[in-house]
Amino acid sequence: MKQLTTERIKSVGVLAASLVTTTNAALALAGINPLPFTDSQAGTAVSAVLAFAVTLWTWWRHNVITPQATIGHDVTVREKAAAKQITTADHSETAVAAQRNAEASTTPATEGLTDGELKVLTAAWLADLHKEDQ
Repeated sequence: MKQLTTERIKSVGVLAASLVTTTNAALALAGINPLPFTDSQAGTAVSAVLAFAVTLWTWWRHNVITPQATIGHDVTVREKAAAKQITTADHSETAVAAQRNAEASTTPATEGLTDGELKVLTAAWLADLHKEDQ
C-alpha cells in the first residue's frame, strides 16, 4: 500500500512539473515573459505551498479519517492501556511470574552430556588412544 502512495506522489509531481514547463513554453511562444516572478515572490510561493502541504499531511496523519485509521487508533489505545497496567503493576505477583516465564523461555535448555559423563567418556577415549599407541 505504501508503494502505491509513493507512486501516486511521484505521478502528481511529474504532472505538475510537466504543466509548469508546458505553460512556460507556451508563454514564451506567445511573446509573454515566462513566469514573471521575482526571486522573492517565487521563494514566498514555494514556502506557502510547502506550509500548506505539511499542514495537510499532519492533519491527515494525526486524525482518524478512514475506517482503517479507526481500527488502528483503537489498537493503539488498547496497547497503551496494557503497557500502562504492566508498568504500574511491575511488582505484583503476576508481573514477577510473567518476567520469570519470559526469562525461562529465553534461556536455552541444556542438552547433551553432564560434566561427569563427559569426563568419563574423555578418560575412556584417552585410555583407548594410549592402548593403540603402545
